[in-house]
Amino acid sequence: MARCSVHHLGWDGPPIPRIAEWLRKELGDELHAWLVALPGGRAVRTLRRALAAEPLGNGIPELLTGGALTDRLLELDGEPASRLTRTLCWEQVLRGAAPAELRLLAGARVGADEDARFSSLAAQLRQAHSDLVGAGLDLDQVLGCEVLATRPRERERWGLFGRLQGEYRALLERAGLHDPHDLRRRALAEGRVRHGAQVVLVDLAEPQPLRDGVLEALDGALHHLVLAPEDEPGLFDERGRLVRSAWLERTLDVPLEDWSVVADLPTQAEAAVRALEGVTVDGDAAVGILDPATLPELTDAFARQGVTLRDGSGTPLPRTPELRLLRLLAAALREPGARTFSDLWRHPWFEAALERLMDGAPVPIGDLDAYATEHLANDLDGELLGTRRRELERNQRIQRALEATGEVLQPLVAARERGATLAGLRALLEAVAPSAELDADDPADQPRVEALRQLARLLEDLESVPKEISSGSSAADHLERVLQAAEDARVPPPAPSGSAPTVEALGWLELVMDPAPRLVVTSALEGLVPASPRLDSLLPPALRRDLDLPADDDRLARDLHLAEVLQRSRRTTWMAPR
Repeated sequence: MARCSVHHLGWDGPPIPRIAEWLRKELGDELHAWLVALPGGRAVRTLRRALAAEPLGNGIPELLTGGALTDRLLELDGEPASRLTRTLCWEQVLRGAAPAELRLLAGARVGADEDARFSSLAAQLRQAHSDLVGAGLDLDQVLGCEVLATRPRERERWGLFGRLQGEYRALLERAGLHDPHDLRRRALAEGRVRHGAQVVLVDLAEPQPLRDGVLEALDGALHHLVLAPEDEPGLFDERGRLVRSAWLERTLDVPLEDWSVVADLPTQAEAAVRALEGVTVDGDAAVGILDPATLPELTDAFARQGVTLRDGSGTPLPRTPELRLLRLLAAALREPGARTFSDLWRHPWFEAALERLMDGAPVPIGDLDAYATEHLANDLDGELLGTRRRELERNQRIQRALEATGEVLQPLVAARERGATLAGLRALLEAVAPSAELDADDPADQPRVEALRQLARLLEDLESVPKEISSGSSAADHLERVLQAAEDARVPPPAPSGSAPTVEALGWLELVMDPAPRLVVTSALEGLVPASPRLDSLLPPALRRDLDLPADDDRLARDLHLAEVLQRSRRTTWMAPR
């Protein structure tokens, strides 16, 4: 078992320069032989740039996120199922359950045609499986919890979960796959941990049962760099993890001059701009975005001063032109009619494709809207309504566009199987997407290049789902699976153009590792820090506490630590609208 050496880097300056200095000084020419794990992909990229600026010895270490560290250290025996495959597998198991069992799990009736309810419930069971297996817990341990002792209905729910969990594992096994959390737990139990691995943890202070177990099994060197001074005893344990009770009892001291209570969101945006007046060098300032709804207001306020507020978290993949087109296609295939076709025709790529098929004639979007309004009609099958000359001429334009639409959609309309749908979608995208050559090194092209890469991975992910696991029976079903898998994905922002001063807009968990010496944290309100937990009827807070799973108090302790580091490491202004 590796002994963990904890090193306190202090909190009186931005962390990244201190981390880079410690790595160079302590690991020297052997730096390249180490694994360095950080809290998040942005921190990885920032540290990589800092180390590359002053290379040492044989190069930089392998940098990775804390989430990727476990798989890097374990030797898995078996093919792990993707997140999408696991969700579909849980859903298939749920569709085989009796109506009364579904009601017991969901707390309400779940109709056979309520696809969204099945998907949501499947995601909840997938997460519960992940939480329990990650912590090394089984069904007997859950049923033995004191909080369930007087709740027979909850015990019945958990008994049903255990049966469905067995069916889920069996279905994956028939498909030649395994849940990755099961593979990790089995690898750890059998001692299949990478021999001689040398690891540096960077402020991975939150308890994480599986990762903690893997680190305890290491036989190589292990260091943990903690963002706190040595003269603050009791805040971390002997392995550098947060001591929850100590942080919850600690008072966060923010001087009044560092607080700004404002009337509303527009006032907050103007106050944030004023707070950063005089900061002219890119990278010298950052804005913390605790409430994503404030970003448009802040962006406009900075733009009025000639400053670009760059969303460091990037663009949600579903908002890219590629995924917006997929959503419109799925809707039009699911419910073809005036409303869905009007929306589809408004997508600039689809509109341009129709114009090409119609010899340059404009797509009659206004005609279709007028037709639907005048006749209160959504159905476009058969002869269109109207007898007057003006209506007949309008109907001719609509009919021509409908025929062109049918031609573009034909590869998808005829598809039923997953493979045929994906082949049809690729053909459609090739036909309608702009054909200009993209340069991955050009900042202007990088967001679209990355969006296309992510879309390609999503399609490959769906294509790789084994035939034993269903993703639906129509093209619309399969497209909606791609959209579900894309919900949490983001496209990194382009590099700053250099044409205007740039300030980074960052999420709460990204702020600490940003090197900017000046910060403004917006919407510092209860419910945003710490974030409100997701609703989980299967693993509510009381049961999570009984099982010693990470819970609300752990998240609060983490956020108190982050706030302390932000407040002490640089000049930070906290803003809260009334």
